[in-house]
Amino acid sequence: VQNGEKKMKGVKIIYPLEDEEQANFAAWLNRQPGLKYTMIPNDVWTTSHKQKARMKRLGLNRGLADMLVLIPKDRSKDGEGYTIYCEMKRAKRSLSTVSDDQQAWHDAINELGVPNIQCYICYGSSEAIKVISHYLKSVENSPF
Repeated sequence: VQNGEKKMKGVKIIYPLEDEEQANFAAWLNRQPGLKYTMIPNDVWTTSHKQKARMKRLGLNRGLADMLVLIPKDRSKDGEGYTIYCEMKRAKRSLSTVSDDQQAWHDAINELGVPNIQCYICYGSSEAIKVISHYLKSVENSPF
């Protein structure tokens, strides 16, 4: 059994890849009015040594969380603005690993001691949605 697949009494359970989890989270964020978010392209894959060297020269460092979400004051339940970083992982924890670089960024952000800037490691899109929902005064769940 590979790629997070598991057989259970004749039923094959497939755990979504990290990219799928992140895409689901982004789709949910799209339905939340007033939020700004972006993917942080730390894992842009290229075989080009020239491109890799360029990205490093321009300041790209490994391990920063996958998603940055800005929650403005008028959308938060307490009237405060928030900067939230989400490191996306697969929902099944045993299929995911937090790298040393990712853990270092997570710790550095949270050790700033600024309560309105937080970093979370989210196992699956549903966990990332719960994190952001915690800060919002209202959540739009409808896909329409």
